[in-house]
Order: sequence, then C-alpha cells, then structure tokens
Amino acid sequence: MAEPLILAVAGDPGGANALAPALAWLRQQGCRIHAAGYRQAPALWAALGWQVEPLPEHGFDAAAWLAGHGAALMLTATSANGVDLERRLWQHARLSGLTSLALLDFWSNYPLRFQSSLDWVWPEHLAVMDVASAAELHALGAPQIHITGQPALDALPALLQAFTPARRQALRDDQQAGQSRTLLFVSQPLAALYGSEAAARQVVGYCEADVWADLVAAIPTLTRHTQVWVRPHPRECMSDWRSRLAPHAWAKLAEGDNGRDWVLAADGVLGMNSMLLQEACLLGKSVMSYQPGLIGPDVLPANRHGWSTAVTRRADFAMQLAGWLDWLPPSSAPLPDGQATERLGKLVLELLVRG
Repeated sequence: MAEPLILAVAGDPGGANALAPALAWLRQQGCRIHAAGYRQAPALWAALGWQVEPLPEHGFDAAAWLAGHGAALMLTATSANGVDLERRLWQHARLSGLTSLALLDFWSNYPLRFQSSLDWVWPEHLAVMDVASAAELHALGAPQIHITGQPALDALPALLQAFTPARRQALRDDQQAGQSRTLLFVSQPLAALYGSEAAARQVVGYCEADVWADLVAAIPTLTRHTQVWVRPHPRECMSDWRSRLAPHAWAKLAEGDNGRDWVLAADGVLGMNSMLLQEACLLGKSVMSYQPGLIGPDVLPANRHGWSTAVTRRADFAMQLAGWLDWLPPSSAPLPDGQATERLGKLVLELLVRG
C-alpha cells in the first residue's frame, strides 16, 4: 500500500526556504510529497532537484486541485504577496476535511498572511518560531499552534563553522575591498508588499527607498572609507538596483545565491526588519536595524532582545551610523539549536497518524 500523500505549497521565497529542510527530512523518512508553488517558490525548489508543479496565480480552482490529488495532509507556507493561494487552499481543505498545517517563517505581516477582507483565515494547524509569535497569533484567534522553530535557521551553526577566514578574504578580494570597511545593506520589497511607497509609509512609516536615500546621504559624512554591498531581496529587481548604485563608486551589488556568505564577509550589516538581519545576529555579526518613523511595534526579534542596534529617528541616523560603524559590537544572539526541521517533520508525521 502506498504511503499517504503530502501536498506541499509555497509562494514567497521566505516560506519556500523555511519549508525546504522539512520537506527533505520527510522524504528521507519515506514520505510521498507532491510539491507545488507559485511566484518564486517553484524555482527555489526546482534548484534542489525536486519536481514542482507550478500553480497559476489567476483562475486557480483550489477545490478541484485538492480533490484531484487525494492527499492525506497539506503542508504550506504563509505567503504575503497579494496572490495568497495558501489562504484559499486552507479554506477548501477545511471544507473537504483535509488536514492543513502551515509554517510561519517570520514575525510580521500577520494581516497580510491570514486576513481576507475583514475575516481571518487560518489553517487547521499553525507551526511558529517561538513563544512570542505563538502568543501574538493566539491573541488574533489562530487555532492549534505548535512551536517548532524555523527550519531555515538550522543550517546556521554548520555554516558559521565552515566559513573560514580564507573564504571570507576571497569574497572580499573579489569585491576589491582592500582595507575598506565593508557594510552589507539588506533591502526589502516593502513598496511591493504594501502596494506602493506611499502605502508602505502609511502602514510601517517608511519604505526601502527612504532607508537607501538616508544611507546615500550619510556615507559622505563618514570619516573612514566604507564600501557598501547591496543585497536586494529575491522579490526585488536586480536591474533597478544596478541603476541606483551606478552613481556611487562606494556601492557594489551583492549577487549570488547565498546571502549568508555576504553577511559573514562584511564588517557590519544594515537593514530594516528582514530575516537576513535576524540571521546576521544569530551568526554573531554587528547589525543595525534602521526603520525611520516606525509605526506600530518593532517586529524584528533581534531588536527586542538587544542583539542589534535599533534606530527609528531619521534625525539620529547619520550620527548613530557613524558611531556604530566605529564600534561594530558583535551580536550576543545564541545560535539556533538546529532541531526545528526535525520538530516540524515529526509534527507532520504525528498529524498523519491522527488522520
């Protein structure tokens, strides 16, 4: 008799990367998995050698798609991209009696992930990173919540151990950094996420263009030459960033598949509230989170724990940046325990047994 089928669905790169280690672990246990996705997810999973069904962003019949597979469980990401096929699949899974489990990959954008019009839409089960995210989602009305950790972070301890001084120097040499101080700027697609730059400013107080403009204005005031490596988000356009960087001799594009290598090669990391900033703290790097005019709570856990330097006033930025770059205090964040993948995988197996 064939093993029960698990449907795996993701859209955004963060969710696809978070699910990938758990899907690999489940395959090792002999599970049958049908991977499907939209937006950036199919390419990311296909790069791992997996067969992936691309799902249409428009005209997708979620009910028919679920009925056509006869799966025992659906495991999804929690995308926030305006298409949000996961939400539609959770709704139809509930109607058909199919168990659904979704993995949260970051501590923000809960309405964008789980709200449709004025109604909250939840999977039957929700796996989250920690106690804080569990409490926040419980307060919003989320159903059965399981604290598993974030599987994408499990690789950090091994990565840190493997990143030798020679490897770091080779990357810096490729960028002709010389003796320059190097700053990695981690961007985010906030304007795209909220619909426009103006909408992002209304919701969170700023957009990525504001942060970049303030950095451009601050660089000439620094007393020591600083080379800035710019790491766009996977949802951003590389050519747009090449145009922005062209006037600035001190700026270079940080390309390639592994943003973590750039984190480890840089002297400091500057961004807003992205997962790569959180990872930089976990890797022991000095991190500044700049969120000018921040509206609402600060969602970056590293700021709450004091692992990163948080700046929210535009008037303070240039002085704070100069002082931080002269000091570059390492993060005191503890490395993850590396067990999130197994915890999520075992939860899936448990739900399969429950039926």
